[in-house]
Amino acid sequence: RFVHLWQSGGYGYGYYQPVPLPGVPEGPAEDGARAGGERDLPADHSTTNVQDVGVDELDIVETDGETINFIQDGVIHVLDAWPAAEAEEIATVELEGWDGGLFLVGDRLVALTSIFEGGYGWVEPGLPPPMPREDGTFDEGPVPPVEPPAEEWVESFQGVRVTILDVADPSNPVTDAAFDVEGSLVGARVVDGLVYLAAMHQPCLCDPELFEALEALDLPDPWNLSESERERRADEVADAVRPVIAEYVQRAGRAAFLPDLRDDGGERSELLACSDLHRPERAAELAVCAVVAFDPATEGPVPDGIGVIASGWQLYASTEALYLSQDSRWWRWDDAEARYAETPIHRILLNDGSPSYSASGKVPGG
Repeated sequence: RFVHLWQSGGYGYGYYQPVPLPGVPEGPAEDGARAGGERDLPADHSTTNVQDVGVDELDIVETDGETINFIQDGVIHVLDAWPAAEAEEIATVELEGWDGGLFLVGDRLVALTSIFEGGYGWVEPGLPPPMPREDGTFDEGPVPPVEPPAEEWVESFQGVRVTILDVADPSNPVTDAAFDVEGSLVGARVVDGLVYLAAMHQPCLCDPELFEALEALDLPDPWNLSESERERRADEVADAVRPVIAEYVQRAGRAAFLPDLRDDGGERSELLACSDLHRPERAAELAVCAVVAFDPATEGPVPDGIGVIASGWQLYASTEALYLSQDSRWWRWDDAEARYAETPIHRILLNDGSPSYSASGKVPGG
């Protein structure tokens, strides 16, 4: 019998390596070893390495001692792992997206995966034409012209897919609920049976009309200006750009800038109201980091949370609060050194599944 250890290769890839378990026979157990009587339970089992007691963190392997659940390449594998000499796979569940991690909360297995859909894609004009003869003709006549495929915009969606499985019967996992939180996975924690998920949504500012309007302003290239000229012309540039941006924001509307919640049927709804958003004192890259909570034991859970208008990829959680660091580095040329000099940190109270903004501070360094 073997235990499979994950060897990280960096950049999100790796491989599993089988390692023999000492003292465990390699051959099959004697027939009837499981038959009759109550099943002996393991005295102890390993759990996820965590920073704080009582705050569970995402893992690719979750176990209750008897059953092992692990995710690999978008597939959840369920193993009956006790007794170890008789371990076997008893179920698999295929998921959409790239592996994010698992939580085991009672008899609910929560899987997080990252998904991306849409964008610019090729729309094929139809079935490809048949291969011609050597003389360049077909049975039907001369070679028909082949039109190049057309490029078409398909509404894009990048999000965190949340899949909640009932694993009370490990051999028959049943999907209880599934929904998507728009944005990229920052991290997640479980405290007192509740899941707290952080996802960062970056709006797509690729509107050709916006680019054309900005180009029409004939603004100076900041890289061709001296530092003193940049400072002198900063207000002038801001006054010229502000109304163009304001018009674009008004035209694009709320949906272009705030993350959505999407149900398993693809229907979108508001994840956060405008009143749920908090603007930090120091400007950051245009993004919304949402912190939402839900109870996996509730049928059709509806996430509740708040958002910070900032980017940030690091978080820490205690049993009372979640702390999100803000990345203030940006492409803008004004105030660049100050943006590297400090890192704002935002404190968000967990409030038993109703996150709320509490306070902000800052530490030296970017």
